[in-house]
Amino acid sequence: MRTYIVLFFVFVVFILNGCIKNNPKYMNDEIISSLPAPGSDTVILPPNSELQGSVNVKSLNLKVCIYDGEEDGDQFDIYINGTMYLHNYIVTQVDTCLKVTLHHGHNWIGAKCLNAADSDTDIDITDSKSTQTFEIDANLGGPMEVWLIDAP
Repeated sequence: MRTYIVLFFVFVVFILNGCIKNNPKYMNDEIISSLPAPGSDTVILPPNSELQGSVNVKSLNLKVCIYDGEEDGDQFDIYINGTMYLHNYIVTQVDTCLKVTLHHGHNWIGAKCLNAADSDTDIDITDSKSTQTFEIDANLGGPMEVWLIDAP
């Protein structure tokens, strides 16, 4: 009986591992492996990315909102520190907000363009003190746009 229980748990772990690896959130190993090391002075950006700017925040807990001034079909994958938070997301005029906890030191947020129309899309980053806005000016097939976020 004990052998069956152990085999059952091994099977469950095997199945869950396969489900996680086939989840789009975890599919791009190159992006996930580009996570900056906590407390490191070096930031490793994702492959095929372009640094757009940087910002300092006052807390580790952020609200990240994405919206479009004109709904025209802009579509993105949004990554924070290598984890995909929004997949094939079509941006609307209504804010879509995420609660994000950063690690101390260097962090990054990236936007990979899947479909872009004429208008630009904005990302607001709100910490405990202020809101800062980034404009996504991405091109279809272009590099992922990345912003550095330095946290206390």
